[in-house]
Amino acid sequence: MKNKLLLTSALASSLIAGSSAIAQTTITGDLVVNYRTTSFSGAGYTTASDKAKSIRDIGRESQLNVQNKGKLNIAGLDYAAGFSLEFDGQGSAGEQATPTFERPTISNENLFIDLISGNTTFTIGVDHIQRNYAGATPQVTSVIDDINIAGAGTTFILGAGTSESAGIGVTQRVPEAGISISAYYAPKTGNTGGYDTGVTSTANDTGRNSSYEFTLLGSNTFGVKGLTVNASYNKEERSKHVVAAMGSGTAANGVGANDTVGKSYGVGYNFGTFAIGYDRLSDVRGAITSTRTEETTDQYGVTFAATKDITLGALMYKTKKEGDPDKEKVKALQVGYNLGPVTAILSGSKVENVGYGANQDAEVVTARLSTKF
Repeated sequence: MKNKLLLTSALASSLIAGSSAIAQTTITGDLVVNYRTTSFSGAGYTTASDKAKSIRDIGRESQLNVQNKGKLNIAGLDYAAGFSLEFDGQGSAGEQATPTFERPTISNENLFIDLISGNTTFTIGVDHIQRNYAGATPQVTSVIDDINIAGAGTTFILGAGTSESAGIGVTQRVPEAGISISAYYAPKTGNTGGYDTGVTSTANDTGRNSSYEFTLLGSNTFGVKGLTVNASYNKEERSKHVVAAMGSGTAANGVGANDTVGKSYGVGYNFGTFAIGYDRLSDVRGAITSTRTEETTDQYGVTFAATKDITLGALMYKTKKEGDPDKEKVKALQVGYNLGPVTAILSGSKVENVGYGANQDAEVVTARLSTKF
């Protein structure tokens, strides 16, 4: 059960200049801990360290969410604002799939100010606009982080990853059709916001370019109960500051050789006890490098509600990397148990051709406990 601490004060109400409305602030949190074992096999691993029989570790993530909502002093306009503090356990380089220290990751989660008029929301912030990460494939839990730690290339953050960057956007809900459509613009892709006076810029800036993203999400779409659909597209053109070093490149698949493009679409259906779904993901990278790569993933999933508290799930991913003959294949079985305020999940994944390397396999088993407060 999620407990909410509601804070109302003279200070909160004074933030809405000229209005008598009282703002409502909600503080919530999430906590996840897990125990994971990873083992490797196959002739593709040639060193003693690669052939380690088993690696065991504890993972954790804790997050504090502060959100506020109320009415503006303009008739018909509402607002919402918030930020999250996320602690991923990245205390030192190398402890996660990406060797990033924890400090930069704390404040780049779900930071936003929304201005709302009926079914239209204008937003500015980071990591807040609607995204297609979950897709239409039903699953008890995502295994992407588990398999990435083992070296897998399969991912759900596609192309420019625009929605992870600081930007501005608008979302339009169409309740009668069961869909919502959003457009989002990031002026500097990969940047999650600098000082309030702006980010560092120079005449010879070789950083990322701007990018944009369009996303459509549908639930009970077009009046069909249980039907889920989605589609998403983002693009970052190759950086104008490094074009000369790259050369003109060769056009491919309708984009410049060094553009970065992410595309996905999917469809799923919930029958009540059973749910099935499929997603197709395309990831073209190369905006700030001279090498163009494309990875395409087919994602399948099914879940079964065995009881009101127990859910079973099966997942499969098949990822093909351009120019590499070996597909990366992932199969996962999962069981989730609702313990009331705590959820327990056991997940086992088998990865073939890890990182597109022939005869490189990995097995990952994760036991996870999560709670909200």
